[in-house]
Amino acid sequence: MTKFLYMKKLLGIVVLGLMWCNVGFAEEKKPKYSSSLNENIIVHGWKIKSSKIVKQHTGVPLELYTLTKGKWILKCHVYVWDELGVDYCKLP
Repeated sequence: MTKFLYMKKLLGIVVLGLMWCNVGFAEEKKPKYSSSLNENIIVHGWKIKSSKIVKQHTGVPLELYTLTKGKWILKCHVYVWDELGVDYCKLP
């Protein structure tokens, strides 16, 4: 009977120890980025991996950029019409 109690206490200590140790594993920090394509390249050091031009049903061309930094990927959309342009970047 005493062996059972010691085993139960030992199991409780092991489970609590594992739960406590789990707190130490943190998620990797996301790299800095902004919504601006140029700012990501110049200020934050992202590199262009690829670009693709897509014509939307509205007739406004959309340029899709894939940027990389280490093992991270950043997707940027650039809408260009007349002299105006709008860009937006986001981590997938």
